[in-house]
Amino acid sequence: MANTQTPVGLLLVQDVLTRVGKRRQEVIEYEITRRESERLMYRNMLGLNRFHLWSVVRSTAVAGVIVFLLAFMVGGIANLAQMLERLQKNGISLPSVLGATLPPIDVHAYIPQTAFLTYATHLPLWGAFDALRLALIIMIALLAWRAWRGFRVWKQSKLYYRMLEELEEELGALREWKSLS
Repeated sequence: MANTQTPVGLLLVQDVLTRVGKRRQEVIEYEITRRESERLMYRNMLGLNRFHLWSVVRSTAVAGVIVFLLAFMVGGIANLAQMLERLQKNGISLPSVLGATLPPIDVHAYIPQTAFLTYATHLPLWGAFDALRLALIIMIALLAWRAWRGFRVWKQSKLYYRMLEELEEELGALREWKSLS
């Protein structure tokens, strides 16, 4: 067991095994079980760390469509509010249907007077092109963030693979020690 090729992670275990004597087999079994559970944990973490390109593209496209629709709706609401504000300022009246016998109908009384319309006149007047441009900007920002996150996941996965290789090496050495005992 005094092998110069002993993995670094097993140096303390090797030291304990030289001192224990009778319970040597129990210690080896315990270390094998512990390393197999660590290996399972790393494999599960690798399974959770998968980076699926299709889900990234799909969620980015859905976000882009939602941003486009919301921006287009904001522009429509602003356009409607400004149109109602112009109607209110101009005081349009419609001629009576019955002719000159009745006075014209005043439309001013039917225009809503809410604070929402007052604030809506200050919203940006986005059309379809502006909404599309905003949606594309949001989609590019999302893709950049997802790419950065994917790079971090890739680096973390490399570390997990390296740890799995070390665990396999340690398990091989432990099983060899178990067969020699």
